[in-house]
Amino acid sequence: MLLTIIIAVVAAAAAFGVGWWLATSVSRSRYQILTKSTDEILAEAREEGEILKKEKALEAKDEWYRQKEKYEAQAHKKKSDLIKQEQQLKEAETAVIARRDSLKTREHELDLRKKNLAQKESTIENKLAEIEKLIKRENETLERIAGLTEAEARQKLFDNLKEEVEKESATTFNEIKEHAKLHAYQESRRILVSSIQRTAVELARETTVTEVNLPSDDIKGRIIGRDGRNIRAFENVTGVEVIVDDTPLKVTLSAFDPYRREIARLTLEKLLADGRIHPARIEEVVEKVREEMSEYAMELGNQAVVDLGIHGVHSEIVQLIGKLHFRNVLGQNALKHSLEVANLAGLLASELDLDARLLKRAGLLHDVGLAVRGAMEQDHAEVGADIARKYKEPEAVVSAIRTHDNRENDNDISGQLIYIADQISQSRPGVRSEDLGRYVQRLSSIEAIACEMPGVEKAFAIQAGREVRVIVQHGEVPDEKLQSLADEIAERIQRELRYPGQIKITVIREFRAIDMAK
Repeated sequence: MLLTIIIAVVAAAAAFGVGWWLATSVSRSRYQILTKSTDEILAEAREEGEILKKEKALEAKDEWYRQKEKYEAQAHKKKSDLIKQEQQLKEAETAVIARRDSLKTREHELDLRKKNLAQKESTIENKLAEIEKLIKRENETLERIAGLTEAEARQKLFDNLKEEVEKESATTFNEIKEHAKLHAYQESRRILVSSIQRTAVELARETTVTEVNLPSDDIKGRIIGRDGRNIRAFENVTGVEVIVDDTPLKVTLSAFDPYRREIARLTLEKLLADGRIHPARIEEVVEKVREEMSEYAMELGNQAVVDLGIHGVHSEIVQLIGKLHFRNVLGQNALKHSLEVANLAGLLASELDLDARLLKRAGLLHDVGLAVRGAMEQDHAEVGADIARKYKEPEAVVSAIRTHDNRENDNDISGQLIYIADQISQSRPGVRSEDLGRYVQRLSSIEAIACEMPGVEKAFAIQAGREVRVIVQHGEVPDEKLQSLADEIAERIQRELRYPGQIKITVIREFRAIDMAK
């Protein structure tokens, strides 16, 4: 029993010793393994740190180089700008010096001219004094030879001429009177009226008619319409006479107003292209064409303003400038005339060291009043000045427009220059056509008189002024007053205007009932 206990104790001690030895060995091995891993980790960390350090250093260096290049580029640009500004300043300085030298040279030339003029004036005065002495001496000699004073000789010559002229005029008058008695009064009046009217038509035909080509002669019947309703509607809406004759593949549009005639031409061409021709369609196309014409006038006005280098012109005035393309000044296109006056005024202003742009502006606008309907029978200068003031044009431009037709106005130098430029433009060979100007003014006056009557909506002078068609407002003028209205218009035309032949007044009253189906 004791032996068993001893063996057990010895076995337990042996087992404890083996276990302790094994635990110690395992702990030592683990310590060695952990120690080795920590050293490796520290070594790897040091290597990664060195790598990161080098990468950061490289990134910092790259960033420094980029900032350096950016700074150098900015510095180079600023240096280039400074060099360019310095060059511009040098050029401006050179131009100022050249201008100053030019002004000094011109001043010197003016001084020389003044001296020469003074010398010439003195020479002319001396020669005039000598001439007066010679004339006085010759008159004394003639009086001594003739035995008459200067006044007596002049009166005697005048009496002799007067007696001869009275004899010749009396003889001519008697001859004309005897010749006139050979013909009946009515026949002579008929021939005279017919001749004058034919002459008026031939005079106006070249500048008051437009021919429209037709695809075929069959279309003429559609233009006229059943019982003439299409052609009547066309003439009433456009105010243009349509002449359908035997001329193959053509119809003629006649009106003294180029703007109105152009609207009629475009309307007829659109109707022919569309194929639908009836009164309602005619009115629709006319309205559309009028809008297009307004846009076209605006384009012409803008082009004129741009060509002259003028800025800040109100759109309403720009459109009126474009409408001058469809007006005539003594046979000359009003827009071309205004552009020519503007350029001439600018040249004159430059020679006199005045504001060339201001004078160009005034020259372009000097006839803008002609673009307003009814301005032909009014003072178009006053109308144009009122328009310019309404749309805030400079006061110098307004004054120049108002005075450009007055050669006696010496207080406004701008107005005088515009007057001179206007006269130069109108006096070139081949420009003036006073007969056409009077013709257009007469027809405008006829229309204006009719439009002034109460209840009149619009009026159109056609057939070279031999007829005026008056459209009245249906609600204001009843049928029983149409004849009296025509009589009143005829009486005013007879009293206020001078015209060849006869004028037919046609008053038209039309009732329209309009509703919409929804």
